[in-house]
Amino acid sequence: MNMSKPIRIAIVGTGFMAKTQGLNLAAQQDVQIVAVCGLNLQLARTFIADHGFEQATAFDCFDAMLDSVSLDAVYFALPPFAHNDQLVTALNRGLHVFTEKPLALNLEDANAMADAATRSGKVTQVDYQFRFKPSVKRLVQAINDGTAGRPTLFTGRFWVNMDGADWWRNKAQSRGQIFEQVIHLYNLAVALCGDVESVTGQMRNLCHRDHDDYSIEDTSIGTLNFTNGAMASITGSNCAVKDHFFGDFRVAFENVTLDCHTTGQSWVTPDHAYWYADGKCERLDESVGIHREVARDFIAAIRENRPALCPIQQAYEDVKLIFAIIESAENDGKRINMETCHAYSG
Repeated sequence: MNMSKPIRIAIVGTGFMAKTQGLNLAAQQDVQIVAVCGLNLQLARTFIADHGFEQATAFDCFDAMLDSVSLDAVYFALPPFAHNDQLVTALNRGLHVFTEKPLALNLEDANAMADAATRSGKVTQVDYQFRFKPSVKRLVQAINDGTAGRPTLFTGRFWVNMDGADWWRNKAQSRGQIFEQVIHLYNLAVALCGDVESVTGQMRNLCHRDHDDYSIEDTSIGTLNFTNGAMASITGSNCAVKDHFFGDFRVAFENVTLDCHTTGQSWVTPDHAYWYADGKCERLDESVGIHREVARDFIAAIRENRPALCPIQQAYEDVKLIFAIIESAENDGKRINMETCHAYSG
């Protein structure tokens, strides 16, 4: 695109992530937030006023917004059940797209989005912020230049204890914690270790059985077998410590081990990591704002006419992977081969 022109962005949604990434996008050089679409006009107008988006026009209809405002990109800050057709419509109109994860609640919709992204040739980014940790970027560089050696083992956890919104607790609208939160670690494991050959999974509700409005799992474990022989074990819990978000991991390569830590309250005590290589241990600062880095990469990709780090096509593969784990869990932990697993859409 014309490097001298500002990038004009619309935000769809008015919740927490709309605020977080909306402000991160607006902070980038030569970016303008020119439209906000909410469930109603009052929500959109309040969001605009609260966050200083004076140039933005409020809408309560997505199609009307596209017809009324000249745009370069759309940021979707919506639950996955709420944006399927809109995301494809934006791509079909030639707009760049930045969206929250998970991409969709079934493979059919996820595939339609990936196909639309490929046809459009536009930049797409999915908000997998773990991929932007400084330690992860360093490990990716070591993988690419060969100094890390072969991958062997990845372990990760996403442990919380939260009520979540009504839709988050509803399996039909969120597909559960494994889709909404733990998917970050599955995406990261694949990015670091490679293609997955087979999976196993277990998912249970252990602490919320007496909650009538809680139909998702609160405990999960998934194992991945990679085509190169590496393995991964990833756990999820919504029975852990209140007001803490434990999302961390360890990964062992032939020549490098990366051990990432969190206190569960990174806004109080920044995360850190340990890098082990050549017989030495180095402590790494992980205090960088990773949400901001995701937004920065999206804008830079548009400016540089290159793919963003986490495109929609990759997020489609993550949806397939999670459904394979769900399929295993629904069959008593049976090993599921990725080439033969059925397209779960129930």
